[in-house]
Amino acid sequence: MVNKKNNMKYRIVSENEVKNIWAENHFRIFLSHKSAYKEKVSKLKQELKKYYIGAFVAHNDIEPSKEWQDEIEKALLSMNAFVALITKDFYDGDGEWTNQEIGFSTAFDIPRIYVNLGGNPRGFAAKFQALKCSWDEAPEKIFSILSKYDNFRNAFVDNLIGDLKNVLDFLSANEFYDRLITFNLSEEQCDKVIFAYNNNVQIGKNYRFKSGIISYLNKWSSKQYKLDEANKIV
Repeated sequence: MVNKKNNMKYRIVSENEVKNIWAENHFRIFLSHKSAYKEKVSKLKQELKKYYIGAFVAHNDIEPSKEWQDEIEKALLSMNAFVALITKDFYDGDGEWTNQEIGFSTAFDIPRIYVNLGGNPRGFAAKFQALKCSWDEAPEKIFSILSKYDNFRNAFVDNLIGDLKNVLDFLSANEFYDRLITFNLSEEQCDKVIFAYNNNVQIGKNYRFKSGIISYLNKWSSKQYKLDEANKIV
């Protein structure tokens, strides 16, 4: 594989290797962190799943029998975005690993997020403004930044719409609705929303979803929609 940004040559990461590293149909982010915070990073990884973000956490995701550096390189080569969790001791002790991960990430034209969890970026990353937040705030903040990028936004919306068929209660329908209306949907995505709505009785029972989705569909699409007598979108 040749990286077009600087002609650096890397080996190709196979589909099977990608499947072994990352959650399927999730946006792939590499979480660079100090090992002392592996419990907090593991919790962050779990929280990011609700945004269809699959995070690579070296201390959890590498099997003991695997070559440590080789597996990290595979994850770096196949990531969609890079996130550095900069704690106050990020550059201390074994910080050479985190420094190398940051340096490696700059070779790729991907989103890079530096999260200030007690420390500021240095070296290659020093020119970037760090996102200052707490560990609890980090999932929502990371999601908010990634939402500015088309490739993440499209993948997130497609996953969100795909899961509409699984909505089984009022509160879940509200949560899906609140997420969905923050984006501009394509014609194809509008069609998928309509199909999901018309084939999931639970969504149709949610008054907020039912009363609001038509106006958004008519804003997103060149077509005009309405609810018929059977409560179906036509």
